[in-house]
Amino acid sequence: NKIDVLPNDDLKGCNVSVKIVKQPSHGSLTKEGSVFIYTPSPGFSGVDKFTYKLEYKGEQTPATDVNVSVVTPVEIGDCVEVNYIGRYQVNNTVFDTSYEDVAKAEGLYDSTRSYQPLKIFVDPTGNMTVPSGYEEYSSSMIPGFIKGLIGMSIGENKTIIVPPEEGYGTWEMSIEGVSNESSNESLSFPIDYVENLTENMSKAEFQYFFPNVTLNKSTVFDYGKVVFGKENIINATILNITDENITYRLQIENGTSFELPGYGFNVTFYVINESFYTRHFDFKMNDTFTIYSPYGTRAHFKVMSINATHARMAINIRSPKLGLVDQTLVYELNVTKIIKTSQQS
Repeated sequence: NKIDVLPNDDLKGCNVSVKIVKQPSHGSLTKEGSVFIYTPSPGFSGVDKFTYKLEYKGEQTPATDVNVSVVTPVEIGDCVEVNYIGRYQVNNTVFDTSYEDVAKAEGLYDSTRSYQPLKIFVDPTGNMTVPSGYEEYSSSMIPGFIKGLIGMSIGENKTIIVPPEEGYGTWEMSIEGVSNESSNESLSFPIDYVENLTENMSKAEFQYFFPNVTLNKSTVFDYGKVVFGKENIINATILNITDENITYRLQIENGTSFELPGYGFNVTFYVINESFYTRHFDFKMNDTFTIYSPYGTRAHFKVMSINATHARMAINIRSPKLGLVDQTLVYELNVTKIIKTSQQS
C-alpha cells in the first residue's frame, strides 16, 4: 500500500522532509520522497497505525497519525457479509436477492423477510464449525455460492455462474443419489393404489392431523381437505373411538376426480366394493411435483417414464424450491464485510 502524505502540495524548490516518528505495530514502513510504502505483517488483518512529522528549515509540524486498514481477500474459514442478486441463466429472470428495491422491482418482495447482506461462514464443505461468537454466520448456502466468495475483497463486485451440481442439485434417478444408503433402487411409483375404505389412526395422530374434529361416534369430517388439500370432496365418518385409536370410514363417490393442489396432475377414485377403493394417479411425462411431510421435510419428483402399472421418477431433496432443481444459476455478488476468523486461534 502506497500512502502519499503530501498529495496536494507543490514542493518543488522546497526542502521539506518527511520523518517517520513511529513505525506501525503490525507491518513495516519505507519512504520514497513523500510517499510511504506500508507492508503488513504476514496474516495481519485489521487497522494499523503509524506516525510522521514534516520538517522544513529546522521546524517540525506536530506529529500526525495515519490509520491503515488491512483486509486480505476472503479465505476459507472467514465470516463474510454479501449482497446478491440470483438469476436463472436460461432466461435471466431474478429468483432471489438481498436488495429490497430489486425484490420490489422484480415482484419478489416479501414483507416477512429482512433484506440485508447474507451472513456467510466460508466453508464450501459444510464440515467446519462456525467460530464462537459468530453463530449468526452460516455455511448452509449452496457450495457454488460460497466458493465464489473466496478471493473477493471488501467492496468488490463479481458475477459467478453456478452449475446445478454446485447449486441445488440435479434430478437423481436412484435412491443412492440422494442418500448415504448404498442402493441403486429406482424410484418407481404405482399408478394405482388399492386402499381400505375403513382406516385406523392413533388418537394422538388423529388429533394432530384433524385438531378441530369433535371426537364423537358418527361425526362427519372433511378428510380430503387435510389429506389431499381439496375441500368438500371426500368426507369421513368416525365409527369407533378407544383410548388408543380412532376408526373412521371414507365416503367416496365412484369416479371422483380432481387435480391435486400444487401437483399439476389428477387423482381419480374408483370404488371396488364395500371394503376397498382404487386411487389412480394420472401421471404424465415430465410432470414435476413436490411432496411435503407433516414434519417439514420435502422431496421434489419428476416423471421420467410411464408404463401400464408404474411411473418411474427422478428425485431431488436438496433444493428448497422445485423451480431451482437442475438449473444453472447466475449470482451478482458484492462483499460488504470480511471478518478474518480464519486467522483467529
